[in-house]
Amino acid sequence: MDALELRREGDDIVTPIDTTWPARCVKCNRPVRSADFVMKAQWVPRWVIFLFVISWLIGLIVYLFKRRRFQLTLGLCEEHRASRTQNMFIGGGLVILGVVLMVVSAVEDVGEDAALGGVTLLGGILWTAISANLMMIKKVEGNYAWVRFKGPFFESVR
Repeated sequence: MDALELRREGDDIVTPIDTTWPARCVKCNRPVRSADFVMKAQWVPRWVIFLFVISWLIGLIVYLFKRRRFQLTLGLCEEHRASRTQNMFIGGGLVILGVVLMVVSAVEDVGEDAALGGVTLLGGILWTAISANLMMIKKVEGNYAWVRFKGPFFESVR
């Protein structure tokens, strides 16, 4: 794929969906052997999420019909790949620890440990969602996706 297929619109990069990006790290813009990191993504309009507040059943049905699934094949250097993997393990460990604390507190009937387990579980989910995320998908229209992230690679796209 030519780098010309990517273009900037304000703070976003517009990219064809189901495509391969140039062989450069999306975090630091260093050259990589190949763009071989497959990022599977899905997107739904924001208003669909608000339907869950009104009715979870209607929201779920609309979500299933309005979601757009696609994948981007990106370049990711070994340093940033290792950092992402490490952050995913930390988040997964926190989730497991939170579940164990909640189960132990239920068996031992200790309410304080249940609260700590819940906080640890939520912290693990948030840690993984924030630290392992490479970019934010802003919208999808037709065969193009608008993605947002910051870094040297973003600055190199015209």
